[in-house]
Amino acid sequence: MKQSSQYSQSQALSLRDEENPADNSPDFTTIYAFGSPTGPAYGELLFQPDGEIYGYDDDNACAWIMAGDELCLLDLEGDIASRFRYVAEGIWRGRVENKSFPLYLLPLLKTDAHSDAGEYRCSGFLVNSIPKSGTYFLEAALKEAGIAPLRLHLSGTNIIDDYRLLSDDEVHVNPAQCRVHFPVCLVTRLLEGRAVVGHIESPLMLDFIREQGVCVFNLRRNLRDVLVSLYRFKYKKVKPCDEIDAYWREMSEQTRFIAFLMSYASDDIAHIKAIALMMLEDEESIPVKYEEMCGDCFPEEVKAKLDRLKPGFAQQLAAALTAQYGKKNPTFSGIRSNWQDYWSEDVESYFTISGLKEINRELGYE
Repeated sequence: MKQSSQYSQSQALSLRDEENPADNSPDFTTIYAFGSPTGPAYGELLFQPDGEIYGYDDDNACAWIMAGDELCLLDLEGDIASRFRYVAEGIWRGRVENKSFPLYLLPLLKTDAHSDAGEYRCSGFLVNSIPKSGTYFLEAALKEAGIAPLRLHLSGTNIIDDYRLLSDDEVHVNPAQCRVHFPVCLVTRLLEGRAVVGHIESPLMLDFIREQGVCVFNLRRNLRDVLVSLYRFKYKKVKPCDEIDAYWREMSEQTRFIAFLMSYASDDIAHIKAIALMMLEDEESIPVKYEEMCGDCFPEEVKAKLDRLKPGFAQQLAAALTAQYGKKNPTFSGIRSNWQDYWSEDVESYFTISGLKEINRELGYE
């Protein structure tokens, strides 16, 4: 993904300043879909204040200017390639220069304006976790330490769940209702000192996010606890997505857990494995264990990485975790489960055959 255009910033700025600093200039905190109604969207992009276009790689959209009340995209040579007029509610309608071919810019997601005080040596924070490893526990502690949450949830490389208008009790109940798709690195570009949570297994995407200056936490937990916590969460809070997903919930208590494991083996549990394997190879992010957060016992290596972001941050975060410990959050009921209460010989066989036991050992839990 292109980070910035090759077109001259000074040329774009001088043209924009001469022709119009229009009231309806593009919003710098909005992620736009760019395309034509004649076919699929071309891609997604961010407009930068310096005249650059971020996230979209095409020779006909290298920079932008305002010409009167028109938003113009410039090609590689600095010539106008397309023109747009503002319609309403963030929507721009346009056409290819000197042609009638229609184009559009549609707002996909707008973040709130936020001023980064520059307190930390990073552009923001990504809590990247194995699911059910204390994702929102760490988010709450960061908030306690003064780092605002963006209230978005990132998954894979292009899944964004927007929970900003939902209460904690509604988070993750029906994710499809608040889901949009575009590269997650467009969200992390807009952090401005804030925190976002997610489950991203792609090393390439995480490398790209770190290149943006984002501090990435790799949050893990004993995979036995992860499976039990995910089971309880799905059973008690998440709506079934189909008839099979509803069926295992109706089984007797003795068979329900193993049925859950079978039902989610190829999606959620495969996702858990992929993230865990990524973390075993990732030496750049800050590795944090759920058990360490609960016990206020960060290793010295982790403390050193935290204090490099801001002197005293390790102690500040530890105090914030202590303050948040045991409190309810979007995915924690306030009652911690014990994996041993749900385990059996059949579950142990599954844990071994699936490869989770070996991964758990490499994570330091066996």
